[in-house]
Amino acid sequence: MFDKPLYRDPQKGKIAGVCAGLAHSLGAETWLIRIIAVTLAITNLGLFFIIYGAAWLFMDKRPSNLKGDDGVTIKSKVWQRGETPSQAVGELEHQFDDFEQRLRKVEKVVTARDFELHSQFKNL
Repeated sequence: MFDKPLYRDPQKGKIAGVCAGLAHSLGAETWLIRIIAVTLAITNLGLFFIIYGAAWLFMDKRPSNLKGDDGVTIKSKVWQRGETPSQAVGELEHQFDDFEQRLRKVEKVVTARDFELHSQFKNL
């Protein structure tokens, strides 16, 4: 059920980071966990404060040296954390365009007339 360790995440949270940390551990969107928390608060305020307060007290803060999610996660359902397939494809297109521009600059330098002359001077 929990894909990652359970921590509070005050940097991404609104109050104490309990919902943000729970969402990160479950691999769900933070807004979905917050809706569930607000629904619980509306239906049973006392139970909500007990659960949220206990989570606030007993959950450790997320360590600052803990690496974030560097990879791209593509979600297949709306409630999952990550990018939609179209967002992921757009990001890949952007990265490939940047790579192509850098490659064109390298090709321009390597195919220039002066390149061989400059490389021979460097070898002296």
